[in-house]
Amino acid sequence: MAENGTRVAMVGRYPRTPGKPGGGPETVAEILADGLARSGQIEVHFITSVTGLDQKKILVTDAGTTVHYLPSCGRLETVTGYWVDCRRIRRELRTILPDIVHVHTTLNYARAALERGYPSILAIRGIHRRETPFQKGLSRLQFMLGDLYENDAIRRAKHLVFLNRYTMNTVHDLVGDAEVRYIDNPADDSFFDIPNSEEDGRVLVLGMIRRLKGQEYAIRAVAKLRARGIRTSLYCVGPVQDADYDKEIRNLIRNENVEDCVYLPGNANRAQAQMQLSKAQILLVPSMVENAPLVISEGMAAGKAIIATPAGGITEMIDNGRDGIIVPFADSDAMADSIQSLLSDPKKRASICTEARRTAEKRFRLSVSVEKTLNYYRSMLHVANK
Repeated sequence: MAENGTRVAMVGRYPRTPGKPGGGPETVAEILADGLARSGQIEVHFITSVTGLDQKKILVTDAGTTVHYLPSCGRLETVTGYWVDCRRIRRELRTILPDIVHVHTTLNYARAALERGYPSILAIRGIHRRETPFQKGLSRLQFMLGDLYENDAIRRAKHLVFLNRYTMNTVHDLVGDAEVRYIDNPADDSFFDIPNSEEDGRVLVLGMIRRLKGQEYAIRAVAKLRARGIRTSLYCVGPVQDADYDKEIRNLIRNENVEDCVYLPGNANRAQAQMQLSKAQILLVPSMVENAPLVISEGMAAGKAIIATPAGGITEMIDNGRDGIIVPFADSDAMADSIQSLLSDPKKRASICTEARRTAEKRFRLSVSVEKTLNYYRSMLHVANK
């Protein structure tokens, strides 16, 4: 129980099983919720909807977060305005009776829980509209409808959390007079303890296999390095979200004759991702669309040299040339040049690794995000109690 009796209901995407995170949003949700619970200053509940679940399930994590797993309708969600799931989430909120609601996504969860009689915060962890142009067919129509829900949520929010100014600038026309604060995504503390077991020439791309992540450009970069006689190996680690793109990049690997140095090992849990980071000399982020990728926070925490595109707010995470390197979008030549530069200059690479770790300590430690979040809660409750 929290020392001051403050109860917070966090609402959003959460791992189906605590301790086994999925994508970035789920990982951040679990890390932050448990960090807040461990602070002893608030009582933390987390509400999430899960497809395939027959009935409500409640679990308590080792940190003390009470996770409320609710069945998700999973059918025609966007078309119906998430009607079924919204009713279930609102009913669960009435059983918790929170002092603050902290919403972590801008679509179904925001529609269900934002400004529903409780002081509420909307955390913008991704921008739905940025992904819409990359969709096709029926999926694109559903994304366009989702864009409308996102716009409505941001307009209604009275308190907002942004990860960076890039996101704020993208939706500034919707923000109005809402109170805005900036809080970075935290990396799990365990990433700061990863041993350095780097292997010569090993490059890592860590993320879902989908077109927006740009694995094709990493593969072409490695092919260019091979043509220059530079020995490298590339590991593209992550689950397949786009089967067509997965087929394309596998064909590309064959066509570029790099089957013996490009590997697609599939999905990785947290421990496996940390092992991959430990072995990598360079973390490559060739994305076309991002907000504030958690993999960069984690890579910096591990003290790795990062090469990334300027997607989203990445340029607010990396100080180009000091704690990482920024290369142009879809530019395999620039990626190859930067990889070659870091591999051939151990002193430069070591300097970037050291500075990356310093940046992570200042910005991406869980304790930093927890304290900033608690300060926001205190401010809201102070105003509400006046």
